[in-house]
Amino acid sequence: MITQPATHQLVLWSILAALIAGAVIMRLLSKTKQSRKKNLKNEKRWQFALEGSGDGVWDWEAQSNEIFFSERYKEILGFADHELGNSLLEWSSRLHPDDYQRVSESLDKIVHGETQTCALEHRIRCKNGEYRWILTRGKVIHQTAEGKPGRITGTITDMTEHRLMEDQVFKLQRLESMAVLAGGIAHDFNNILTASIGYTSLARIYLDAPSKALKALEAAEKAQHRAAELTRQLLTFAKGGLPHKQSISAANLIHESLSLALRGTKVKGDYSIPESIYVEADEEQLNQAVRNIILNAAQSMQDGGEVSIRAENRTLKENNIHELPAGPYLTLSFSDQGCGIPSEHLSRIFDPFFSTKSGCTGIGLSTAHSIIRNHGGAIEVQSSMDSGTTFVVYLPSSEKVCAKDPSKDKITYNERTPKEHILIMDDEEMIRNLSSELLEVLGYQAFTCTNGEDAVEIYKTALKAELPFSVVIMDLTIPGGMGGKEAAQSILAFDPNAKLIVSSGYSNDPVMANYEKYGFIAAVSKPYSVDKIASTLDLVFSRERTGNC
Repeated sequence: MITQPATHQLVLWSILAALIAGAVIMRLLSKTKQSRKKNLKNEKRWQFALEGSGDGVWDWEAQSNEIFFSERYKEILGFADHELGNSLLEWSSRLHPDDYQRVSESLDKIVHGETQTCALEHRIRCKNGEYRWILTRGKVIHQTAEGKPGRITGTITDMTEHRLMEDQVFKLQRLESMAVLAGGIAHDFNNILTASIGYTSLARIYLDAPSKALKALEAAEKAQHRAAELTRQLLTFAKGGLPHKQSISAANLIHESLSLALRGTKVKGDYSIPESIYVEADEEQLNQAVRNIILNAAQSMQDGGEVSIRAENRTLKENNIHELPAGPYLTLSFSDQGCGIPSEHLSRIFDPFFSTKSGCTGIGLSTAHSIIRNHGGAIEVQSSMDSGTTFVVYLPSSEKVCAKDPSKDKITYNERTPKEHILIMDDEEMIRNLSSELLEVLGYQAFTCTNGEDAVEIYKTALKAELPFSVVIMDLTIPGGMGGKEAAQSILAFDPNAKLIVSSGYSNDPVMANYEKYGFIAAVSKPYSVDKIASTLDLVFSRERTGNC
């Protein structure tokens, strides 16, 4: 029979297969063992590296919301092993209130799959109640079948000491910069005061020659306007003065700014601005920003050249690179033929006190940047060495065309019978006396008081006597007494039709920018001239008569 040899052969094949399988298994086991040793070695290396770096480690299971913290993590925050908790909710409760939203938004982007990594600095409360600055880094290392993050791992680095050192360095740099700024401002003010005092002295000498006296007084007034402009620039730079917005013509803005900024230079201005383009802005502030940009261009062309200015309306979409809300914007581009800006300086040109020009204070472009941002806009720069520089400004455009502003007309002072009674509230005697004289020259009858309490009582008395004040001009800040804001509310409580004008030397105060919100019908910034007072009152009374904007 042949079955026996076949059976024997089958047994031999089975033994051979078992031997081969065993060899394969042994080899696999050996590789697995080697792999485990290698992984263990790598894990130890990573552990040593983390311990050497001083970073803490966290591991978050996104689905269960459980979070694991390494010993170093707990050590940084001063907690024992069982005190920190293991849920994200407990961890987030220790975030600094000012950082909570920012950190939450970053985590939300990871949870919703918008990004795979995060890296941000924030403060977290330690066991002793103090907050420490930490840099948190994280990365998604596992995703669910639905594409959601399943596990996120990361590290923390204690940045507190680094932050303190940065603050100290910044304070030292700021002190040095303030010294440069103070020197530059003192120089500018001395020049202005020299012109103002000198021309005023000449006017006294020329009293017997009216035409010469008038020219000297006009020159002195011009110098004083320069001083006021410099003060406004400092206020805007220091605190970012809020704009008093109205619809203004872009063409008129550029024409006025060019004529002032390029006067006395070798630089020409070329602009093409359609008359139909308007912008919602504070005219004085935006003039200042534009002049600063033009002056920067002129300073880069000491031997002469041309500043080219172009404007157009443009619509920005959502998530634009300027991070501005979607909508219509006016874009103003300023191109010069100057030497250009080195690439290493481009990121710093809007920094306060930074300047590459000898004798400059470095606040021109930073002030322009502040003004434009406060107007809800943005500014960008493009430059290359020896090829000139272009600044592009984005500002919310306006379709509104306001009625003609009487302040643009030449003011004349005619003898007329005083009709309107005006009350002036100011703690400075010099301001009260000046304002009274200005109003009397304009044909108004002026009354004065020193604080809000007196203004309220005087207004009540006049109202009861049926001799109401047509307008009250109120100083916003009265040291040790009731200021304009509080006095206005008291007057409006018993006379809702009262016409109140707010006045202040702090042009950056929010009440000045949003005066209507506080019950005022107009705002006038100090220092003011007879023209400014006249145009403000004319505008107030013209609104009363016509109801126009």
